[in-house]
Amino acid sequence: MFRLFAYKESPKYKKLKTIGYIFDISLTAFILVGIIFLAIRHPKEDKPEVPEGMVEAEFVRVVDGDTIVVIYEDEETTVRLIGIDAPESVNPNPERNTPEGEEAAEFVTRLMSNTKIVYLEFDQELYDTYDRLLAYVYYYEDADLIMLNMRILKEGYAEPMIVLPNLKYAQTFVDLGKENAEDD
Repeated sequence: MFRLFAYKESPKYKKLKTIGYIFDISLTAFILVGIIFLAIRHPKEDKPEVPEGMVEAEFVRVVDGDTIVVIYEDEETTVRLIGIDAPESVNPNPERNTPEGEEAAEFVTRLMSNTKIVYLEFDQELYDTYDRLLAYVYYYEDADLIMLNMRILKEGYAEPMIVLPNLKYAQTFVDLGKENAEDD
């Protein structure tokens, strides 16, 4: 026991003890710096809340200038955008497809290229005669919630198309269509 006590008091032991403390402090600092680096490099992604009156869906792909595919209620679902009509680009009859339709589809594809989640807002009628879900589709661009239907119309890739009974934004779409016509 005496030797052990004497050993702890030796200069060599004190030097080893100091090196041990330095190692512990260095290791702790290294771990803390690593945690901070990871937190900065990979910030927690804040998922926006689902806006009131809308439902969340996973965006899958663009079909054409006024139709997209989403995962809704665990099923791949075709969504027809309410209130707009883009020129044809994927019609089975190739004579009905137009260069303007291709441009509209390309525009929507570019617009949605980084989008993973969309939000659907419904109107009076949920499905059209082709069994497509009818919706106003929203997506986030930076921190802004944008209505896809309105954006396509505003950019001139579609015209307003009002189909009863879905009239929630009908007047806005008609007014925007008039503005586009005046600008041309």
